[in-house]
Parts: sequence; C-alpha cells; structure tokens
Amino acid sequence: MFLFCRLFKHEKFRAGIQLPVVFVLLFSAVNAWSQESKSDNVKELYDTSILKAEKAWKSKVDRLLSYSGVMTVSMQMNGSSPNSETAPVLAKTRGEWSVVFPDIVFDNEALSGDDEIGTQVAFGCNKKYLFGLEKNAPSDQWTIDRVEPALKRINSDGIWDFLTNSSNSDEQLADLYRLLSRTVLSEFILPDDETSIMALTSSPLCEANRFETLDGGALRMYFTVKEVESDGGNGAGVKTSSFPFRSGSIDFASNDWRVLAATLSYGKWEESMQCDYNLDGEIPTLVSKKIKTTYGDGKFTEDEFTYNMSKKSFDSTRFTLTHYGLPEPEFGTTGVSWIRWILLAVGLFAIGWGVWRFYRERLTSQ
Repeated sequence: MFLFCRLFKHEKFRAGIQLPVVFVLLFSAVNAWSQESKSDNVKELYDTSILKAEKAWKSKVDRLLSYSGVMTVSMQMNGSSPNSETAPVLAKTRGEWSVVFPDIVFDNEALSGDDEIGTQVAFGCNKKYLFGLEKNAPSDQWTIDRVEPALKRINSDGIWDFLTNSSNSDEQLADLYRLLSRTVLSEFILPDDETSIMALTSSPLCEANRFETLDGGALRMYFTVKEVESDGGNGAGVKTSSFPFRSGSIDFASNDWRVLAATLSYGKWEESMQCDYNLDGEIPTLVSKKIKTTYGDGKFTEDEFTYNMSKKSFDSTRFTLTHYGLPEPEFGTTGVSWIRWILLAVGLFAIGWGVWRFYRERLTSQ
C-alpha cells in the first residue's frame, strides 16, 4: 500500500493514468446522455402515437355503437401438459345485443356442455324506462325483476368517459356501459377483462419503454406500470397501483390503431390475448378474442370469445316489454333503488361470466 501511494505521487505515473480516466469519464457521460436521449425519443413517440390512437379509437367507438351482434364465451382449464381438444369446458354463455342507439337490449343465456339453453336474462333500456327480466327455461314465461323510469340516457361521451376512467363515470349508467364494453366494444378491453386500452394509455402510471415494428407493419409497444406509495391506511409505506399488472406489451395495427394482441404480466402470472377482425365491412369488426391466463403453478385457462356483428333495423318494440310478451309499465312512485336494480340486472346478465371468474380466482389462490 505504501509503495502504491508513493508511486501515485510520482508525476510520470499520474500523467500515465490521466488519459484513461478522462476516457472513462467521457464514455460515462456520453452513455448517460445517450440513454436520456433515447428515453426522450421513446416518450415523444409515445405521446405522438397515443394522440393519434385516441382520435382513431373515439371515432371507432362512435361507429360501433350502431352495430348489433351475437357473442359466445367459452372457458377451458388445462394443466401443465394441455390438450385443448379434451380439456373440459367449464363455462359457456351466449349473449345477443340489439341497438338503435341509444335504445339497446341485451339477451343472455347460459349454455350446458351440449349447448342446451339454461337460465336466460334480458336487460334493456329505451327513452322511457329500463328493465330486467329472467326465466329458468326456454318454455317458461318471462318474469320481471325490475322496471324503473329512465332517469338518464346513455350517450357516446359517457361511454368514452367510462372507457378512459370508469371511476369517474356516472354511477347510474356505469353498468350499462360495462355491458357495452364486453360486447360491441370488447376490442378495447385488455386480457384482464377489466382494463381498457384507453384507461391504460391515458394513465400517468403507464410508461412506454420501447417500440418495435413487426412483420406486416404492426407496432408493438412495451410498457411498465409505475407504482405509487400510499400509507396503506396504517401509516406504513405501501406500493400500490390502480392496475392488476406491472408490465406488458400491446400490438397495434399500423393503419387504424386496432389492438391486435396484448400481454400483461405480474410476477409468474401472465395473460395474453389475440384478436381477429373482419376487414370486409365499412369498418373492421372483432370476430374473435382468445385469452390465455397462465398461473404460477403452471396451470392455465383458455377463454375464447366469438363475435358476429352487423348493422340491423329493428322495430321500436324490440326495446320494450311488449317484445317479451309483457304489458307496458305504468309508473307511479317506486321505492326501489336504481343502483340496487341495475346491479341485480347486470348480475343476472353475467351468470356465465361469474362462473368463469370463480374458476380463475380459485386457480390463482392455489
């Protein structure tokens, strides 16, 4: 050590090491600048791209609200060595929606393994009232769960607000908007079945890391979700996020910013999604959405959503109780809470969906 100190004091020795030190410092500075410049470029590309994408998405939402259609949902559970052909179907539902916006009606039916129809529910709204109906078998008569005057009308601005930030939506109409997001607007919902692409990209917690151009011209965005620190209600610092994932990637079509595929990750848990579209109509419409959820124990579920959308004409009675063979309501005072009724109606509509979520949660806890 003494020898090294004396040697360092020697001028020739110091002169010999100054040049390498300068180069190291210069390289470090250039590398830091390069990383900062790259980060700035990614952020600039992200900001520019999202502005274009949001404009395309908003136009697409408005146009899709004139489309009616049919949706089927099936879920299969597989082990670590899957065989999709033999894996059991755990849940299957079929839903149909009819639209002459803003009048809309949803019909949903639970299906058995051999596609026999089980419980059926209907949920609709017109300019006068909203209604929820159910029956246990096709041969049964429809029974009324709730009928209430329409306090507000659904509108495209409200739907957009729900898609960008559902917590700020009108609570009286949020569940109506949620049904729309799971049917005609399903292409905007990421594979966690909760988050819309608009909510993610408009959040300050979403940070683009890099972009990649894929074969065919699609653009892939890799992103992370930042966590924020809260006191957790007991004064202790807790990292939290408003999204149930921490990173992922999204593939966008180059011409209209359609979501083609997405992957979301949180530790060993991962969900991936592939979307196919019908490109022959006046606008691309979703044909299928396949979602694979992989759990920490190696098991996974495969969910397939299929859609058949088109523009149709309907008689005004399609959105009334008359269509279901029931008399039109005469309203007096009602003591039934709007919120309680609409939650019940949505719950009935999502019978099959509830079974699906149950199995997913059970697998996650294993």
